[in-house]
Amino acid sequence: MFNVDLSNPVNQRSSLNNGLVGWWHVLPQWNAGGVWRDLRGRSNATLTNGPVWRTDGLSFDGTNDYASAAIDLSSFDKITVSFRMYVASFTTADGLALEYTANFNSKDGFNFNPNDNTGVISFGYTKAAGTYWLDSFTRPSAAAWHHYVITLDRANRVNTASVDGVSQSVSTYFHDATAGGTFANSTLYFSSRAGTSLYGACRLNDVRIHGRLLSAAEIKSLYVESLRGSPATLNRVRRSTTYASLDQNLNLFRGMRGGMQMQGGFVN
Repeated sequence: MFNVDLSNPVNQRSSLNNGLVGWWHVLPQWNAGGVWRDLRGRSNATLTNGPVWRTDGLSFDGTNDYASAAIDLSSFDKITVSFRMYVASFTTADGLALEYTANFNSKDGFNFNPNDNTGVISFGYTKAAGTYWLDSFTRPSAAAWHHYVITLDRANRVNTASVDGVSQSVSTYFHDATAGGTFANSTLYFSSRAGTSLYGACRLNDVRIHGRLLSAAEIKSLYVESLRGSPATLNRVRRSTTYASLDQNLNLFRGMRGGMQMQGGFVN
């Protein structure tokens, strides 16, 4: 893993970061304590009941631990949510991976349920209380990391899903919401419903929310980027001028040594 510039971790020159409003990524330099930092610096997540830091992600036990981050999505009627997730074994107990608002059934929230009681992954959003635009798709293999991307378009009432850069065939789960409206100004919950129920046993990493719809090409690029540890979307620590000068002198010495070897050996 390369060293990330913690003072300015998000590479604004990367087009994949256009419209990025929240990004929770496990970094070795920050893997401690009770906070999962938002790399955008706006919506740090509070860890409750001891999710476990791992080098590959944040681990939730499915019993009582979770994380939560206040984030304002009220300016957006279209969003993209992406993340890497490891599930040892899927269930039908409705253990959540993500839910926006304390209970998305109320209004203007969304959720991602890999443990839907019907045996699929369900996802989507609500508009008014009790009106939904939900879809579902087939679960990928368990006991493996996968990269998930969902797009939620309230204006046109369209949801899409991709796994590991590949678009999934989605089925209608429940469609009765009218078009329009924006998402709430609320809280994103990781691995639970507001820390009270529906705890999901999983590992999560590289959770991003964009306030726009990513294209199919961008979704494929984001999968590759996430798989590689996000080298293009994170800012690396720049080497100091001193180290750069040392490198130049070392390369010069190597060149001189090579020249002396060609002339018959080293000069003592």
